[in-house]
Amino acid sequence: MIRRAFGPGGLLVLMLAVPGTASASDFEVSSYAIVGMDYRNEFYDRAGEDTETVPVLRRIKADFRYDPDGPWQVRVGGNYGAVYFDDETDERAGFNDAYVRYQWPGRVRLQLGRMREPFGFERLTGFSRIAGTERSLVSNALAPGRSLGLKYSNYSRHDTRAIGVFREDENPGAPLALTARYTWAPIIDDNTLHFGVSGSWRYLRGEEFQIRDRAEVFRGATISRSAIFLADQSQQLGLDMLWQSAGSLTLVTELIGQRVERDDGLAWNYSGGYAQASYLVTGEQRNYRRGSLREVRPASSRGAWELVGRFSYLNLRDHSVGSRTGVGVAGVNYYLNRDVSFKLHYLRSEITGNTLHDETLGNALIFRTQFTIL
Repeated sequence: MIRRAFGPGGLLVLMLAVPGTASASDFEVSSYAIVGMDYRNEFYDRAGEDTETVPVLRRIKADFRYDPDGPWQVRVGGNYGAVYFDDETDERAGFNDAYVRYQWPGRVRLQLGRMREPFGFERLTGFSRIAGTERSLVSNALAPGRSLGLKYSNYSRHDTRAIGVFREDENPGAPLALTARYTWAPIIDDNTLHFGVSGSWRYLRGEEFQIRDRAEVFRGATISRSAIFLADQSQQLGLDMLWQSAGSLTLVTELIGQRVERDDGLAWNYSGGYAQASYLVTGEQRNYRRGSLREVRPASSRGAWELVGRFSYLNLRDHSVGSRTGVGVAGVNYYLNRDVSFKLHYLRSEITGNTLHDETLGNALIFRTQFTIL
């Protein structure tokens, strides 16, 4: 399913909804780009024939914020990049976030527009802040992304709560969802311990349903696939845990399960998870705030080095149909400063069950550089 961006008419409504007189200091504009190079073997090719090394424009993103003194805020995030699906390329521009927010005293918020649904640790971490070159296999495949909706949230130093009603795009017949998340961090200091739970009920309206994923290689084909069927509804549950030590080691693990009911009542069950370790050799820590981790801020002008390892698993096989995929990642990240970073990661993948072709082992080398434009 391809979700449409929040349209300009909706954006106009958001802008008109905010009262008051704006001044120049109330506006903030920022943007960044992610480019790089991918090497991948024939495992990631739909025909199982080509090994390629190709340049990648991964993302160009700009954020506009209107944040006056008071309870109102407007945010619009624009994104441009190449979307690859089954070896077809679609150059696409559109809105990521486009919402208006009202905040009451006591850290209570109400948010209306296009936004991330409150589900999953990695999915809610900004793409520019993740340690990997892509989000994990299970986060991409099973965690819901951005939708149109209304969300209520509140937070304190140690916990966060969020719940919202959503529609996946502007189409009146698009799937509907009720999604919620709770996080609790009993320890926040030099050491940090975090637990999170997410849930989503989705009314799929009898639409054609299939999960497909590129196994963490942006220029790859959709290797991991479930069965195709007409679906009535689904339920998703996610659990996550984080430990960050004073010694700059961060451990994150996340499990997600999904139960999908076909239009005739037959249930299909899918699941997956990942375990990730990252270590900042130069001694920095990622700041933990409101249930998620922020970007790396180098402590010196020489920059910061980070080692990353992750294993992801996705089980899309049920009723003897679909695939099981595992992806291992090892990499190194260098953060020159807050505005420029480099990542070099090696991926090793394996698939069983239904496959696109005879090649069941994948290898890829991914290079990315991210830099601030504004």
